[in-house]
Amino acid sequence: IVRQRLGHLGSFWRRLWVRVFGLAPHLTVQEQAEVQKVVRRGSRPSPDFYITLTLAAGLASLGLLMNSPTIVIGAMLVAPLMTAILGMGFAVVLGDLRFLWGAAATALRGMVLAILMGFVVSLIVPGSVITDAIRSTAQPSLFDLVVALLAGAAAAYALCRHDVSAALVGVAVAGSLTPPLTTVGIGISLGDLSIAWGAGLMF
Repeated sequence: IVRQRLGHLGSFWRRLWVRVFGLAPHLTVQEQAEVQKVVRRGSRPSPDFYITLTLAAGLASLGLLMNSPTIVIGAMLVAPLMTAILGMGFAVVLGDLRFLWGAAATALRGMVLAILMGFVVSLIVPGSVITDAIRSTAQPSLFDLVVALLAGAAAAYALCRHDVSAALVGVAVAGSLTPPLTTVGIGISLGDLSIAWGAGLMF
């Protein structure tokens, strides 16, 4: 879209556009196919997806109820939900409606599973109460929106570039998807709908 409008810009702005965006690395056709293969595989529901998400949601729930940031961070590293959400964005870029619905269905199942795990763990753990960690997860702000956008961009870039793929670990922590979802389940379990609503908005 922007390139189509370049004809109406002066030569200075055209040169500036080419210079700035020429610095960004480009993927070969083979690399594009490899990225598409990885994202499509990660966006499909599989036993590995459900098992790792169940474990991550259980860890996140316990970490929130124990008010332990360390356990919550561990849960962020295990959760596979980000790949399905990246798959939705990738499908939009490709204009692949079938892929989009498949990735959205996987993400939706993962969301329900994480909320359910938070609900169940909160019922099982004796003396469950709203901790500071739970409250912080249920208080979204505009800063959280900026973090989400930057984390999404970083995740997409790291996924496409093998040289910086290790950065996905950091992105998984920055874009913490599982703790807010489990907080929704905990809030419902403890009868605090304001916590559940705030955590849902955070997600």
